[in-house]
Amino acid sequence: MQIEKRTMGWIQKPSAYQYNQQLNAKRRAHAQDYLNQQATLSSAIFSAKDTFNHDLTALILQSVVKRVSSEAQEKASNALPDDLLTQLESQIDKIA
Repeated sequence: MQIEKRTMGWIQKPSAYQYNQQLNAKRRAHAQDYLNQQATLSSAIFSAKDTFNHDLTALILQSVVKRVSSEAQEKASNALPDDLLTQLESQIDKIA
């Protein structure tokens, strides 16, 4: 017994024009997907650059604040006499 495949012609094949339109639509979709991926990549790169610049600026400001505060602390400690605390304690003892 031999098996033969017969088609009934129920599914209509697209015409050459329709087939070409489908291929063009797929190509456009792939091209648009590629452009979307590139746009996402470029925005991620620029976002990383902006984040880096922001973090770098924050680190610079922190180091400047530390340096200025240490210099101010040094100037304040140099301006006050070393025995200021003992002088204040003796004055408090006299008052009390």
